[in-house]
Order: sequence, then C-alpha cells, then structure tokens
Amino acid sequence: MRDRSDTTHTVDGAKIEPGIRVLDYDRKWGIVDPNQFTRGGDFDPGGQYFDGWYDIVRDDGSTSRMNGTRMTTRAERRTPDLLECGHPPVPAEMGTGYARDPETDYRRCYPCADAKQRKEMKSADTWTGYIGSDRQRFTTWCGGLLGKVTSYTIESRDRYTPSGGQYRMRHVTVRTPDGATWRGRSSTAMDVITIRRVTKPTTDNQGPKVLRDLLKF
Repeated sequence: MRDRSDTTHTVDGAKIEPGIRVLDYDRKWGIVDPNQFTRGGDFDPGGQYFDGWYDIVRDDGSTSRMNGTRMTTRAERRTPDLLECGHPPVPAEMGTGYARDPETDYRRCYPCADAKQRKEMKSADTWTGYIGSDRQRFTTWCGGLLGKVTSYTIESRDRYTPSGGQYRMRHVTVRTPDGATWRGRSSTAMDVITIRRVTKPTTDNQGPKVLRDLLKF
C-alpha cells in the first residue's frame, strides 16, 4: 500500500477528523481525541505550530500521540482472535502463527500468506524462498509449498569467506505448478535461496490440486 499520510491524513489516506477511529502504531484501536480540535492552541490541530501529532484515546483507556504515518483506519478484525484475513493464527511451536505484510502491516494466517505468495509468484521473474530439509521442496518462509525441487547439486570444491569460514555452492532447479522451470544457486550455509524463471508456464495453475499432484514423490 502506498503511504498517503501527511499532517491531515492517515497512512491509508483517510482524513484525520475529531473522533475518527484508528489503529495506531502499537496495534491498539482508539479514537482521535476530539478535545484537541476545540482547544484552539498554537500547538493543537489547525494551530500555527501544530506538528502533525495527534492525541489518541485508546479503547483500553490509555493514551498515545501518533502522526499520520502511525495510524490507519482499515477494517477492524471481526473478533479479537481473528487476523485481518478472517482466520485465527495457526498454532505453531515457533513463531507467531501468522505472517505480517511489511508494506501494509496486514496479518494473514500461514495458509493465506502461502496462497498470496503462490499467486504473486505466477507473474514474477525471480522469487526468494527456502529449500526444505528433504531437499525436494521449495517453500515459503513458513513452510508452504511453492514448487518441487527437481535437481539439487552441490559443488565439489570448497569456498572460503574473508573471515575464513568454509562453504560450498549449491545449484537448484525448481518446477512450479504452472509448469515453469526456475533455477538458482546459493551457499549451503543458508536455507534461503533466490531462483529465477528460465521457462514460461506450460499449463494453467488450477489451484491446490495441481500443487498437490506436482509435489507427489
């Protein structure tokens, strides 16, 4: 989401008015305190020296001061236990159980986050993901399947970092559900790898069934 904030608008472009309901930078809901608009001071909204920071009265009774870049008016979650995607966090031994969009701060459960990445990957030329521990699966950071590793080779010669560390390069070929082939390489010291599309899709991506069929071993 493009940042549309200024001294009179929130990050999502809504005009900051008395009593407007906002989610602040600390992820707490509240309202822009109407009293500051009627005080008439030089440092209050509309005053000569107003700096764009507003008083917020939160639902829990606490207060904060936020400017437009730290407020949004996007829809509230339907219940406190649901994420913005409409689902609860996924139970997980590690992590939060959800993914947070770095641009919009929108939170998605792992399945919804994985589905978003699969959709975006179809129109991308490069993609960064992870190689599963079985070296047969290319996944999202939370483990969702993106494609099948059809080739995994490690160079025989050792390489060295400036500090004396030792590693080898690996070369990976991945096939995605639409039939496209991707290739990439990275150090064996890291799970993450960036791959590049080398062939165009050969079939339409027909959803999860195609993905499941592709990833059968």
